[in-house]
Amino acid sequence: MKTVKKQEPIQNNTAEASLSDSELPQEQASVAYTPTSTNPGAMPANVEQMILTQISYPRQARRKGWEGKATFHLDVREQKLAHLDIFHSSGYKLLDRAAMRGIRAIDHLPLANGLYRLPVEFRLQ
Repeated sequence: MKTVKKQEPIQNNTAEASLSDSELPQEQASVAYTPTSTNPGAMPANVEQMILTQISYPRQARRKGWEGKATFHLDVREQKLAHLDIFHSSGYKLLDRAAMRGIRAIDHLPLANGLYRLPVEFRLQ
């Protein structure tokens, strides 16, 4: 004859269920980055030009004849850069990093809160 143990019913502990965010362990209370919109808007031309003047064409890339166009998504909060993502690479990490450095160098972005698209083209003339 086989014996089967009787299982205890699962009890709903309401004390655990009503923990506030401040009482949760730190790793559970953290929030991952999520943009407010998944469809970034075009940046006004004057702000785009202001940012592009801060981006330097790396000397090594010029010597090697590297050109490319990258597209970045900027999440702006309170006229500051909250998050920067590369949406489309130029094809050269050196160019992508140079663009990101230039974008991050801007202290004040005269933009409303939101997600913006910024194309950056490296072209030898």
